[in-house]
Amino acid sequence: MATRTVPFTDGMKIGLGYNRLTGDRLPSPAVQGTSISSVQGAGGQQVTISCTTIQDVETLHKSLGISVDTGGAYLGFSGSAKVDYVNECDFSSFSTYVLIRVSVQNAFESIDSPTFSPDAIDLLVTDNPERFRQRFGDTFIAGVKKGGEYFAIYQISGSNEQEKESIAVKVQAAFNGILASAELNTAINTAKAASRSHLDVRALVFRQGTIGTADLNLEDIIQTAKQFPVGVSGDKAFPYAVLLQEYDALKNPNDQFVPVDIQQRQEVLEDLAKKRFEFLALRDNLKYILKFSGDFENADGTPVDRAQVLQDLDSVVAAINQMQDEASECTREAGKCNFTQFEVAKFRVPQLVKGTAESILNGLWIEGGGHVGPVISVSGKIITVDMSAFNRPFGKGVLLDQETITVAFPDDATGPFTGKLQANKILWSNQTSWTKV
Repeated sequence: MATRTVPFTDGMKIGLGYNRLTGDRLPSPAVQGTSISSVQGAGGQQVTISCTTIQDVETLHKSLGISVDTGGAYLGFSGSAKVDYVNECDFSSFSTYVLIRVSVQNAFESIDSPTFSPDAIDLLVTDNPERFRQRFGDTFIAGVKKGGEYFAIYQISGSNEQEKESIAVKVQAAFNGILASAELNTAINTAKAASRSHLDVRALVFRQGTIGTADLNLEDIIQTAKQFPVGVSGDKAFPYAVLLQEYDALKNPNDQFVPVDIQQRQEVLEDLAKKRFEFLALRDNLKYILKFSGDFENADGTPVDRAQVLQDLDSVVAAINQMQDEASECTREAGKCNFTQFEVAKFRVPQLVKGTAESILNGLWIEGGGHVGPVISVSGKIITVDMSAFNRPFGKGVLLDQETITVAFPDDATGPFTGKLQANKILWSNQTSWTKV
């Protein structure tokens, strides 16, 4: 008997049918049992706490326990509080997420000796699979997990990957007790003040179906996370997930009964859901570009045409709505699962203005041994490297082109050294590298 776990939503009860395509629980009891048993964990609560850095929205969904099998969640027409929660996030490629997750299971309640209900038996005996699926879906709720879940998402946005990665690392360090909360708050505020890439950090908290914004005091978030198991212990526990089981292992009064096959529809809906993720990211990318259009240019180097970006944004939103409408039709009727072809490649998305060598070089660097210290200054073609952090004399050099420099250090006779610029790194001809802070 195949089983799967999906998030609890209001109205779910053991024995009710469930439609996996739409995520709907059906109102009529599909099965009945001799009793409902509660199995307590032998070791008390089962608690899982994790802190993970996530780069894309699909992985974020899966980390929250939202999958295609949750029924309609990927396509936005499921009434899941978790879906509402994750929809608060920005899905653009300019965001990185740090997810703090606490899962607590106190007990598991399940139905004993399940059998079909009288109403279900009537439809089985009369061999009416379509009506059976309308009333009882394709699975039934066989058990309920009680306890609770707590999530805190740190959404880190900006156009500089190094800045976002640095903040994500600091959040992880604070979660693991390596960095004090006050230090994290200072680091975030300092990085935001110094950023030229519109660095922004916000926190979204989910606790038993409630969504709220939080300040950047990680200490409060971590304290809440650690205290959460106590807050959902005993009679304070919430139902937070249900176990679904298929009907095939139940005793059937009509062995010739063939249920409606939904596998093909599940597969095409999953493909459409993944395409929808691409369009959600494109939608939020275009919103970001409109907000900071001065930082972007077209592929040919011309300025961003805001009117064209707005037109593309309207087209993307329309496509997302059309996907949802077509998916909804598919869940109701198998013959309506031939979807429109949606392609993000047809949109010409502006790109970040490429930084000049001068703008990249100017500033503080970390040398190959991990020590912060070299400070590079560029004036015209002349390069000066301040090495006083290492009690060394200044280096002097020349900018040869937008990708190449040469620098000589008075105290190193093996030079001068040639440096190649690659993103935020200088790859030196002596096989060492420096990284921009």
